Amino acid sequence: MKSATGIDIPKFLSHLKTYGGYPPGGFMDILVALKQEEAKWEEEVRAAQQQLDNVRAAIKLLGGINSSGKTTGNSSSKATASSSGKTTGNTKRVMSAAARAKISKASKERWAKFRAAKAKGKQ
Repeated sequence: MKSATGIDIPKFLSHLKTYGGYPPGGFMDILVALKQEEAKWEEEVRAAQQQLDNVRAAIKLLGGINSSGKTTGNSSSKATASSSGKTTGNTKRVMSAAARAKISKASKERWAKFRAAKAKGKQ
């Protein structure tokens, strides 16, 4: 079994037994090597966690899209994932009464314009 740095761990351990527990370079060399090994593994974990977060975000994104490519009705109410993989909340958007009235008025004006154009075309 070899580590990421290429050290043959069983051979390294048997080497330690041969020299009374210390390699020829001394005890500090072991600590330095182990700390370097630990740092490399921590970096691997960070990279793997980032990839996992990216995959989870893609799954969440694609989970809200049906086969025709349109978003489903439930996707807007789903919580979104941040880069740490935690959900950011499940809050409902609230619109003011004034904004709803403005949208309603604009919609009614559009339909009135459409109906007027349709009636004009029939004459």
